[in-house]
Amino acid sequence: MLNLAQVAELLASTKPTVRRLIDTQDLRGVKLGRQWRVARDDLRSYLLTPSELEDSVDSEDPSTD
Repeated sequence: MLNLAQVAELLASTKPTVRRLIDTQDLRGVKLGRQWRVARDDLRSYLLTPSELEDSVDSEDPSTD
């Protein structure tokens, strides 16, 4: 799980922008106590296009071998 500062750094953005992405549900985040966290997989899903995400899931599925 990443905090807002870490997500902002990875996106070359700011913490308020990351909060806005969470508030608009463009990026999935969870509030733990008083702090927001974003799962690495949720950040990856936000960054990838739907076709890239599908390719990523297919390559991780051992049943397709």
